[in-house]
Amino acid sequence: MTFSLDLSGGLAEALRALVAEGVRDGLAGRGEPWLDTKAAAEYLGLRSEKALRDLVHKGRVPFRKTPGGRLVFRASELDAWVMNEAA
Repeated sequence: MTFSLDLSGGLAEALRALVAEGVRDGLAGRGEPWLDTKAAAEYLGLRSEKALRDLVHKGRVPFRKTPGGRLVFRASELDAWVMNEAA
C-alpha cells in the first residue's frame, strides 16, 4: 500500500517551517522541562495564574500552546523576558 500526499503551493513550505521550528525548539530546550501556567506564574512571582494568562493574551510573555491548547512555558525564556523587561 502506498500513500501520496500532495503538498503543493505554500502548504509544503509552511509544513517545513513548522517542522524546523519544532526541531530547533526541541534541541534548544533539551532537558529543560516545560512549566504549566501555575508553575510559570509561581516562577515569575505573579499573584495568580490569571495575571499570567492576561500577559499571554496581551502578547507580552513567551509561551507555546500544546496541541490540546494548554499554555506551556520554558524557564529560560521567562528569564530572558524578565531581563528584557527590566532593561
